Amino acid sequence: KMGQTVTKVEFHQVWKDVIEKKIDSNNDEFWNLFWDVPPSLESIYSEIKPTGARLLKERNPQNFYILFHKLANKLREIMLKGNHNTDADFNRALNCVRLITRLLPFVFENQSDQFLQRVFWRNIPPLPPAIPLPESANTPPSSLSSPNSTPAPTPVTPSDPTQPPTPSTATATAPVAQPAPLDSSSSSDSTTPAVPTTPATASTSAATQPSEPVPQPAVDSKDPPGYRILNSIVNLLFYSNFTIGDVSTIEIPPVQAPKPSTAVATTSATSTTESAATPTTAAPIPATTSNTASTSGAAGSSVTSPLLQEVVEEEEEDNREDPRQLSPEASWAAGIGVSTVIPNTNKLTELHRVEVLKAFLTLFSETLYHTPEELGNNSYVNIWLDIVACNESFHSYTLFLSLLNSALSYDPVGWGMPYNYKFFSDYMEPVVNTSLQTLIVLLNYTPHPSTSRGVIANTNTNNNNNNNSAPGAGTTTPQVTVVSENDENGEGVKRSNVFLRYLRDISTPEEFKMIFEGIEKFLANPIVAGNTWMPGSTKRMGCHQEIMIFLWILIQQNKNFLSWMLLKTDFMRVVEPILHFLYERRRDEKQNGLLTLVIFIMLSLSSERDFAVQLNRPYKNRSGIVFSELPNFTGTVGDFVVLVFQKVIMDSHKNMNQLYDCLLTILVNLSPYLKSLSMVTCSKLMSLLKFFSRPLYLFERENNYKNVVLLVEVFNNLIQYQYAGNHNLIYALVSNQALVSRLANIQLPSTTTSATASTLPEAATGVTPTVVDAGASTEVGDSVAVVTTNPEFVPTKEWLESLRANLQIGTIMRLLENIIPSIPEIVMGSSEDEERILEYLRNTTMVGLLPMPTPMVIRKYRSTAETRKWFVAYMWGVIYLRNVSPPIWYDTGIKLFIPGVRVGNQ
Repeated sequence: KMGQTVTKVEFHQVWKDVIEKKIDSNNDEFWNLFWDVPPSLESIYSEIKPTGARLLKERNPQNFYILFHKLANKLREIMLKGNHNTDADFNRALNCVRLITRLLPFVFENQSDQFLQRVFWRNIPPLPPAIPLPESANTPPSSLSSPNSTPAPTPVTPSDPTQPPTPSTATATAPVAQPAPLDSSSSSDSTTPAVPTTPATASTSAATQPSEPVPQPAVDSKDPPGYRILNSIVNLLFYSNFTIGDVSTIEIPPVQAPKPSTAVATTSATSTTESAATPTTAAPIPATTSNTASTSGAAGSSVTSPLLQEVVEEEEEDNREDPRQLSPEASWAAGIGVSTVIPNTNKLTELHRVEVLKAFLTLFSETLYHTPEELGNNSYVNIWLDIVACNESFHSYTLFLSLLNSALSYDPVGWGMPYNYKFFSDYMEPVVNTSLQTLIVLLNYTPHPSTSRGVIANTNTNNNNNNNSAPGAGTTTPQVTVVSENDENGEGVKRSNVFLRYLRDISTPEEFKMIFEGIEKFLANPIVAGNTWMPGSTKRMGCHQEIMIFLWILIQQNKNFLSWMLLKTDFMRVVEPILHFLYERRRDEKQNGLLTLVIFIMLSLSSERDFAVQLNRPYKNRSGIVFSELPNFTGTVGDFVVLVFQKVIMDSHKNMNQLYDCLLTILVNLSPYLKSLSMVTCSKLMSLLKFFSRPLYLFERENNYKNVVLLVEVFNNLIQYQYAGNHNLIYALVSNQALVSRLANIQLPSTTTSATASTLPEAATGVTPTVVDAGASTEVGDSVAVVTTNPEFVPTKEWLESLRANLQIGTIMRLLENIIPSIPEIVMGSSEDEERILEYLRNTTMVGLLPMPTPMVIRKYRSTAETRKWFVAYMWGVIYLRNVSPPIWYDTGIKLFIPGVRVGNQ
């Protein structure tokens, strides 16, 4: 603990110096401290405060620029050492990953200074700060002297500090003394180096003198840091003895690499300086670069290959070494697509996977710092996601299998012993959570609709030729363009998400079964864990929202799986938990995103005939899930679905009315196939008709009548397509003939006045009001007086005509006209009258008496710009709330949504 305290003090001084002083890029003794000193993830987050990160970016961007270059180069250096890496090297890699995870959100949150575009993708220095550091900042930084440290090289010749610094070559130096590994159990012969108890001042020869500017790190226009970081992180996900087992235990067959593609990226530079530094040929990540070679003897690992193939000159193609494709056997878990994986017995690999995956997620999280409008109008492209999701790299398929199998193969119950998770550490749950989050982000990415396959380049739209202006002065945000690669016919090749293709390619029943059982397991877990007879005895997983997002994408993209699920399984094992989330959380407005997702899933399922037909099976609660307050009934699965929806509509939070039309549309889709509804269900359907046809609701909003139209369509479908078995519904309509007649003869209200929230508190706040039917004491067709809480809408004759034109109530009226005259002859005034009427209705036919059936209309979910924006915001909102340790995006300038206050587990 004393050693950790000392290193915390050291890192505190290092971070202070990098903010306040100008550090020579060749001062490797100083920069190495960033990955040699921090003892833990917690120390990095405790020392690097949001204010400090912003201050570094705004006041000392050159140091920020150098730091990211150093991090990218250090990760690549470790990659190139291959199987020669030690535990100390892996610890350095972890610290690099942690720093990237911590610092990148502060690069993303404010892009007006063009730091992200210039440094990560265009590979040019950042703009000078608006408020430069004082001259005193050129004093030597406080550093740590180590017996094993090497002196820093002499700084280069100074240049004009008012101009963007000219890049210079940074010399790679041998690493300083190895720090202690992350866990002493991972290496028996590793020792913690001796460190001083207090920070010491470094030699002045290792620092930049006051009159000298800061030299810049080497710049390779074909190898920007963004590519280098992506490549290193992807490789770290499958690194022998770090995130996978010992690769030497299996033989990975070599695979011929695909022929690399080349494309020319066009950029418009605003000055000769930027023009010289801006790449004219944008290239994917090369396997090696001359300026990042390690001096400690690199040896390529058999599982280390680049994210994208190296682009080389055509005449040199014959001399290029064919990299080895990463085998699916390097996946993290067996299952879909792979039956045997590299054995892994080191629990530390699970911890490493989580940290590297969180860095991966952080790269993709640039989306958080753009508004929904920017996502909706296609003015923004997430380059990080585009590179990974739209390029079939050597790792993409293995990454897909790893994320999917790691999640689906996890068993939260374990041995099944009560409270077993209290006594044993579970390293897999964080892997499952982060794997699901990374997977849904990759699957949800849609390439820009106007782009073709090619290289993403960034063009500066700044028309101001003064490059020395302060950040944001006279500039506009750089735009992103994609330079197309043409096929043999000269036509662009459409970009596609390779991860979605892998998802669609899943086709065997065995794979479908594994996916179905995994989804069922995660959806049922939080419900079962909360309803055990021994409270807290079963481990509760929190990834039900991520698994529902995955299910939503799956049923949209893999129709073979959807068909298999509906025809070959008891799909209620998945649907019932989904409906339970909707039912139990209907009153919680904070859960509106989850409720909306459930409704979207049900809307998609309801448009499938196989789903609707299967609802006629007898309902049995096989899962033991309790739906409190749901009325007792004996009937079909269709009865169950209708009763749940009725309860959600009648008793939910105030903003749920925005989803009434979706809920009713689901009932419309199902109604032509529901053969026999119970009396309880039919009674609840009539209560919905009463609620939606009340004048207080009907005349409150312009579009409220559409809910009545949808509900009448439900009744019409049941009568026209399933009359024979739905005598309970006919009985309910006969019992409510006055309500139907008033609806058929609806008139405009005689007066419309405005009420304040104090006079009608329930209606004004959106809570379902309990109001006596205003038309109950009037004759059919009479107008009624209505009090409305919406003074902006006044019903007109045109509005009434639109209502009548859409309200197809003629079928119900014709039915009642033919049945009601016969009812008095049946009624005897005894308790047996109801049964006599039902018997009469069972034996009555309406053939030739009803209007011709209207065409069956099934409404399907169709993605729109608004739903896509909502889905992206909801998905990232879930990820944001689920990543609180460490708090990756906390206290950053998120624009995609407004972060709220977390209360308990909400």
